[in-house]
Amino acid sequence: MRSHLLPAILFAALAVAPAAFAAATTTTVGTVKEFSGKQHKLVLADGTAFHLHKHYKAHTFKAGEKVKVVWEKKGKTQEASRVWIVK
Repeated sequence: MRSHLLPAILFAALAVAPAAFAAATTTTVGTVKEFSGKQHKLVLADGTAFHLHKHYKAHTFKAGEKVKVVWEKKGKTQEASRVWIVK
């Protein structure tokens, strides 16, 4: 019995481990309220703010444009990994 228990526990631990470390990304669609390329910040009309990493080379978004944002929560900030205009 013992010889079967250890492999079963190890298998279960290895099967669950990747899910614990995977970052959950979320997609949000909204209207741009303001965009700052210098501050790497995008704010939607509903007040949701996203931080773009400093090497992000994006279109200069204008107020009123509808965008789709792929992001994940990192600490207290919402880090956008991709942003594009939706028509």
